[in-house]
Parts: sequence; C-alpha cells; structure tokens
Amino acid sequence: MPVAAALYGLAKRSIVRGMATPDDSAPKHLPRVLSKTAAAAYCGISEKGFDHWVKSGKLPRAMKGTRRWDKVAIDYAIDLMSGMSRDAPPSRPSGLQAWVEERKGRKAAEAGRQAEIDRKSLNPQRCRKD
Repeated sequence: MPVAAALYGLAKRSIVRGMATPDDSAPKHLPRVLSKTAAAAYCGISEKGFDHWVKSGKLPRAMKGTRRWDKVAIDYAIDLMSGMSRDAPPSRPSGLQAWVEERKGRKAAEAGRQAEIDRKSLNPQRCRKD
C-alpha cells in the first residue's frame, strides 16, 4: 500500500468528532512532504483546526506552488510554539569559535596599532613632544 494511501486511510479512520486520535497503524516513517490531511493527522488536529493554525500563523503555509506541507517546517513551528526553539545559541563557544573570536580581537588590535603608526608617520609634528 502506498504511503499516501495509508496516511489518507489513517486520517480518515482517526478523525472522531473533528479531532484526530493516535492510531498504532500509522506508518513509522512519514514522507517529508505531506498533504493537508496527512499534515493535520501528523499534528494530531482536525483539518479545520489545521486550517485555523495556518491562517493564524502558528503553522507554515503550504509550499509555494503546491498544496503540500513540509514536515520539517511543521516540526520547527511546533517547536517554536512549545518553547523548544532550535535557534538557541550554545551555552559556551566551541574551541574553534573561541579561536576565531580571539583571532578577530588580535587582528583588530594590530589594525589599530598600524593605523596609529601610519598617522604618526604622515604627520610627525603632531607626535613631537616638547
């Protein structure tokens, strides 16, 4: 049975009074691109509720030029709603990041020293101490 047909059957069987319910017959690995019915079942809500969440901006719109949703985009939106942002910065920089930052600081300091040397060599009277 194709995955799309299985998802459609799952969504059709699992919608009770407008709400989707968990079903053990759900395929273990969903395709990355989902129809609205499959996406609503994946989120555990009805198609009407899915439409409401999309219109309110809680979930992303369908991919441009299609009537399909990206499962990864849905996961990301749900993570943001639940406070599990994937964009959280690491608690401390990695060794490479620390080295890059230190190097930037050294280069900036060297550039400042070089600018001071250049300024003095262009106008020696300003630097003369009497």
